[in-house]
Amino acid sequence: DNGATWTAPAVLNTNAYADAGWDHMPRVTTDGAGTWIATWSSDENLGGTIGTDADVLMSLSTDNGATWTDPTPLNIDAETDSDDDGTACLTPYGDNYWLAVWNSDENPGGTYPDTDIFVAKGSPDTDGDGIPDVAEGDDDPDDDGIPNHLDDDSDGDGILDADELTDDPDNDGIPNYLDLDSDGDGISDEEEAVAPPDPDGDGIPNYLDPDSDNDGVSDCLESILGTDPYDDADFPDLPVGGVLGFSLAAAMTLLAGVLALRRQRFRERQ
Repeated sequence: DNGATWTAPAVLNTNAYADAGWDHMPRVTTDGAGTWIATWSSDENLGGTIGTDADVLMSLSTDNGATWTDPTPLNIDAETDSDDDGTACLTPYGDNYWLAVWNSDENPGGTYPDTDIFVAKGSPDTDGDGIPDVAEGDDDPDDDGIPNHLDDDSDGDGILDADELTDDPDNDGIPNYLDLDSDGDGISDEEEAVAPPDPDGDGIPNYLDPDSDNDGVSDCLESILGTDPYDDADFPDLPVGGVLGFSLAAAMTLLAGVLALRRQRFRERQ
């Protein structure tokens, strides 16, 4: 009604009842399609995750301001910088990208001793998994009714997107957060996620480790031979001269064919 009436004031920064920092100089911008980004300057340290100097914090709304995400720093050096970052202005451009500018006393490399204007560009990350919305998009491969940019487990394998991210160790062109078999060993990530998480203690979770128990026999081969790929005491009896009556070369050719078939089935599911 052209500003004749307003809703009751409500707190935007969701940490308002627990933070101790000073929040000021707010700005808000929209892309005109339901997404809003609010920014402000604050010396709140967000639970010790960033410094106590003033940084630019931001919060995102995808429902026309009805709800807002928890505050996060816009200037990505917030954890390590020591000078104050002030008023920020944003503008949307392109397909779900935003351009931000703000003033700062930060002096990177000792080259800017006065207050200057800094610029950054990026894409929102609505679900906070470390993968920008523009990369995740609106697809829903696990058919749970939640688009990827709002889904904390986009492929439904029981492993969070924030843990899988966009690496592609098996070089199949599918990033881990969408890959049902991230290491390409023929065993689904879902199955490997519920096994002992790292039985060989090498710091590599099973879904990324081609030999999870480090017994020298690949998880794929153990799954074919019927031994436990997560227990180094359950070791397949592999005669030097052959496997299951085949020559070693023939056995490896057979294994490669089985693995290729499994990968194809996973791709069809995706």
